[in-house]
Amino acid sequence: MNKPPIIFDRFCVRKNIKGKDQENYLYEGIESGIRNQLIDHIKDIKRNFKVALAFGNQTLEIVDALSVKHGIDEVFIGNQSELILKQYMREQSNRVCFDEELIPFKDNSFDIIISNLSLHWINDLPGTLIQLRKTLKKDGVFLATIVGGKTLSQLREALLDAEIEVSNGVKPRVSPFVDVKDAGNLLSRAGFTIPVSESDTYYLEADSIYELFHQLKIRGQTNALVNRTKGLTLPKLFQEADRIYKKKFSTKKNKIIITLEIITLTGWKFSENQQKPLKPGTATRNLKDSLG
Repeated sequence: MNKPPIIFDRFCVRKNIKGKDQENYLYEGIESGIRNQLIDHIKDIKRNFKVALAFGNQTLEIVDALSVKHGIDEVFIGNQSELILKQYMREQSNRVCFDEELIPFKDNSFDIIISNLSLHWINDLPGTLIQLRKTLKKDGVFLATIVGGKTLSQLREALLDAEIEVSNGVKPRVSPFVDVKDAGNLLSRAGFTIPVSESDTYYLEADSIYELFHQLKIRGQTNALVNRTKGLTLPKLFQEADRIYKKKFSTKKNKIIITLEIITLTGWKFSENQQKPLKPGTATRNLKDSLG
């Protein structure tokens, strides 16, 4: 069997991850809304969960919600950053530092697994999904948000055009993201039953490409491609990219437009008495309600 291509530098991914930053984060409201909508999906599932695993972005907030709002007895916190895990100091917490490409838990360990905005850095996503399915108990559910293919499309185009104008060649600067249709197929390939993938697209704004870069850095989302440029980049390239971005993708107030696509995944581990999920569009809560 052929090994999957190594697209992301996992050491760089870990290095980029920051702890809870006190600095103002421009898109925190959107991020919180995505998290809350993911948690609220649990309300649509008519069963009780005793043991849960939560990992990825905003893990601490998710764990609080699982324990307080949903009364889950035992919640395991997973993250590849020891710094983030150390911020959660409750004695009853079960903290495990691990790489999402190597799931360390035994088979049939959890009733529910929640992953928030972290799987887009995985090299072997089908392999990780298979591992996660195995750690679920029968009729256990996997809920996840993942960054979709439309994300940062304007930035990708602006940098590509700027490279052509300024440099002799094109270098990878924006990560590839999964398509919503492919995401659902990946769940099926990994052996999940009743796979569902749903997409929401949001449009954000920033003053310039430099502000966008700053916001991405705050959240540990800067370039982690294996083939990324590791040397210095000429300021002229980013100046040209900013000019192109504003020319092609800006508002009347000269703010640049940023696309963010979030794919929500739901999959179940097979059970003879499988519960039927709600049909798409019947959820009781909308992301706009979470944003206030």
